[in-house]
Amino acid sequence: ALARIYGKLESEYDVPTQQWFKLGPVIGPILLAHASPEIQRRYVSGLFRGDLIACELFSEPGAGSDLASATCAARRDGDGWLLEGQKVWTSDANTADIGLVLCRTDSSRPRHTGLTTFLIDMHDPAVDVRPLRQMTGGAAFNEVFITALRVADDHRIGEVNEGWNVAVHTLMYERRLVGAGHGRGGVGIANGERLI
Repeated sequence: ALARIYGKLESEYDVPTQQWFKLGPVIGPILLAHASPEIQRRYVSGLFRGDLIACELFSEPGAGSDLASATCAARRDGDGWLLEGQKVWTSDANTADIGLVLCRTDSSRPRHTGLTTFLIDMHDPAVDVRPLRQMTGGAAFNEVFITALRVADDHRIGEVNEGWNVAVHTLMYERRLVGAGHGRGGVGIANGERLI
């Protein structure tokens, strides 16, 4: 209700686009629900203040939106993890500071299990973000290559092999945000003003 009231008031002013911060209200609650207190302290305030920009690294070239088919791998490496794989159609990865990435941690388990979610630093040299140029000329989507990215275990979001639950919870928040009119389509072709 407060978001609608604020949106109505904000619409009366010419304000810069807030599209870069759209995933703060998605990733923030996920961290509050599934991350350690230290990770919550480190990232949540920044997401809500707009100091940090986040992205979701879920879709993959061979799987698209079939998240249960994720092959981006994470394997134990000492007291942390080593991540390797590719994600695609990642909105705002080129501007993000952190990313929530869904990885396969146990390929012997059924599809919806054996997945674990991690929070990664999008500025790490092991993360290569390449914009996907669209026919409109824009490049809001990206492909992301993760090569031997070391991630501390405290950046694991949720329990090992319980990443499916974290992903579903994340998508629930995202759908709620889109339903409230703060979604992804507003700056692209779905923007009625731009279409006209």
